[in-house]
Amino acid sequence: MAVSDIIMTVAQTSVSRVSPADRRSVTLGALTCVFALAGILAPAVTGRLVDAGEAVAGGYLGAYGTMAGLTVLPGVAVTLFLRHEQDARRLGTAEATVVRG
Repeated sequence: MAVSDIIMTVAQTSVSRVSPADRRSVTLGALTCVFALAGILAPAVTGRLVDAGEAVAGGYLGAYGTMAGLTVLPGVAVTLFLRHEQDARRLGTAEATVVRG
């Protein structure tokens, strides 16, 4: 579950690096809105998944498995397909100096 805490920081950094300067606040606001929706939707979805399980333990297993999939699969996709420099060039935004570590 700790991985999901990292996503907000990494996502904001990625979005801010490829967004045009005049639209950066809007894109970051939209991203924050999407993350805030999780606080509204997650309890309802988790409750339904727990209730749908044959036993409470099975329901929680399904809920945590769903959360893991919703965290890991997009993370893998971003790792494979997001390229800050190429995306910034394609969008015509000035790419900041990239620090590689």
